Amino acid sequence: MLTAGPDAVSSPDNGNGYRSFAWRDARAELGIQRRYTRSRRPQTNGKAEALVKTLLREWAYRFAYPSSAHRARALPGYLRWYNQHRPHSSPGGRPPISRVSQARGSHI
Repeated sequence: MLTAGPDAVSSPDNGNGYRSFAWRDARAELGIQRRYTRSRRPQTNGKAEALVKTLLREWAYRFAYPSSAHRARALPGYLRWYNQHRPHSSPGGRPPISRVSQARGSHI
């Protein structure tokens, strides 16, 4: 799930860009925990790569934004839609937020 808050987790690949002080500080500010992907496990990195592909196709390049700032302003709305409404390949095509409420025993 793509969000920030007390239960948010970042699980990018293990590249140097995700080991920087700037990335650490941004995660701390947003309350996002860091989890490392397992080495030599393409299944784990495949999920991250699939997400990047989806972001590029459905958010970054779907429209001709006038500027990068316009594109950046569109991201929160896209993430809300992605997490709460977009059909996914999970059982029943349900969005990520439906699995969070099941796992936590709450009704969001």
